[in-house]
Amino acid sequence: MDNQPQTVIVTDISLLSRGDDIEAHRGSICYRGRVKDTAPGLGMIWIREHGHGGRRALPADDYSIRRAAAPS
Repeated sequence: MDNQPQTVIVTDISLLSRGDDIEAHRGSICYRGRVKDTAPGLGMIWIREHGHGGRRALPADDYSIRRAAAPS
């Protein structure tokens, strides 16, 4: 049994809401965190990273954004 959380690729960041858990991938770089704010017009997402709680701004055009799927 695979215990890894399932993710869904997000192509429109206006569909993200505060509190959504996401992963942002770019090559070997991966940030995981909870959405704190979005600015779809600017193509920006701000997250609070899991683990150390740091705040990070992510330009959505530079990353593949994936939202953790709701448990079934």
